[in-house]
Amino acid sequence: MAYSRCLIGGRSKKMPCDPKRKGRMTYPEAARELRVSENWLRAHIMELPHGKIGKFVYFTENDLERIDEMFHCEPDVRSARPTTRHPIAELKPSSRARPKASPSS
Repeated sequence: MAYSRCLIGGRSKKMPCDPKRKGRMTYPEAARELRVSENWLRAHIMELPHGKIGKFVYFTENDLERIDEMFHCEPDVRSARPTTRHPIAELKPSSRARPKASPSS
């Protein structure tokens, strides 16, 4: 049986490796994966999908995908392009010649 060091209750203990544990991430790991600060993650934890065992919070890959979907934005292509032509686009140069400027002395 494989053993690993696990942090439980603030103390490191040698415990059997749990296959379910592989997909669990701590705050710093999840923040790095999402490219956000750990403080942001902690501040918004009540709105975000996560797991909890006692007081220990963890995130799975599925949780991170759901968080990404919650905050993912696509540009609205319709609003980016004007539907009508700009009023200045209708202006044409005058066919009249401009008066020549008199030479200043």
